[in-house]
Amino acid sequence: MEENKVMEEKTENSKKGLEDRDFYQQACAYFYYHAEQRTTMINYFTAVFAASLALYGSLITKYPLASTFVSGFLFVVSLLFYFIDIRNRFDVKQSQNVICQIERDYK
Repeated sequence: MEENKVMEEKTENSKKGLEDRDFYQQACAYFYYHAEQRTTMINYFTAVFAASLALYGSLITKYPLASTFVSGFLFVVSLLFYFIDIRNRFDVKQSQNVICQIERDYK
């Protein structure tokens, strides 16, 4: 039953000029884009966190109120990067699922 549905979808897509290779290439490009974005984001987070931590260390003894603001900033930046990572992780997983499904169809 499912094989008939898959074959109907393939026939319908081929009428539109789309083939599985097109979907595979698109899914791979999507995967690479989000995987690279995730790696770049981690690099930016490391740089921002290190600079903020250095600023915090220099302010803690002389300006305790300013160091409190810096620690709040670090917390907000950490949450922001965490939520972006959750989104990227979801996008990478979706593209992996599509690639795996296409590869299973061609075994």
